[in-house]
Amino acid sequence: MNLAADIRDAYYYLKQQTINSSIKPAEASSGKSVLSIMTDRKGTAYFTDIEPGAYTISNLLGSETGASSVLWACEREVKATHLAIAMRRPFTLSNEKDPKVKCEIVERPLPVCEK
Repeated sequence: MNLAADIRDAYYYLKQQTINSSIKPAEASSGKSVLSIMTDRKGTAYFTDIEPGAYTISNLLGSETGASSVLWACEREVKATHLAIAMRRPFTLSNEKDPKVKCEIVERPLPVCEK
């Protein structure tokens, strides 16, 4: 926290800029609105005020895990329900196979610096 703001916040702003530049082409090609949300420290995201329907949930920037970058896109049907019920039974995405969730996952090795 003792770093200058431009150094401390640069990574966050760079990622936001990348996400924002990806949203416009996605909306243009799909003809649909694109929502962007960040997860909390546990990887939980809360979408509010969305209408029932079929949605594609994806990470626009690869999630870096170990030596890999992972991009994923999942299709999910959102049904009308009371918010209190939805909060007790949240929708989760997992790397476990779930027959109710159709996902496509692309894993690529991260570049490695050689000495």
